[in-house]
Amino acid sequence: MGETTSASTPSATTSVAPGATHGTGGFSMRLQQLKDFKELALIAVFFGSGILWVVNYFATRHELDAYKCVNNLTVAMLVSAQTSDFLDYQIRTARKDLRDTQELLERQAPYSETYKNLARQLDEQKASLDKLKRGYDDADRKKAEAFAKLQAIQPATASAACK
Repeated sequence: MGETTSASTPSATTSVAPGATHGTGGFSMRLQQLKDFKELALIAVFFGSGILWVVNYFATRHELDAYKCVNNLTVAMLVSAQTSDFLDYQIRTARKDLRDTQELLERQAPYSETYKNLARQLDEQKASLDKLKRGYDDADRKKAEAFAKLQAIQPATASAACK
């Protein structure tokens, strides 16, 4: 009955010549060009990420200055604490020596040569005790200042606190 011949119907498949473009051909051609450079792009990404890692891994000059500042303040606080402890011991010893000298002085005759020597020694001990007290107060003040600076330091402002 009715046979149709393939000659009268157009072909369902069409072939496209290489390099010819149609509808989305521009996109596929650009994609092909990018594929040609994918190794080069991967190498660039590899080295770029390596550089970023190195920059982020190692401390910057600002961070090193901040760590140095915190370290210096900590050392200053500890040294001042040790100095004040040592001077506190020296003050207690000087007070004991002062009391002993006063007791000896009270047992001497007021105008004897021993009395004069003990009185001079007592004056020297009082001056020495005053000097130790000033040194103790100075060390204690430095310790308090360093401790206050350490407590006030924020990571972003650490190097500014040392100036």
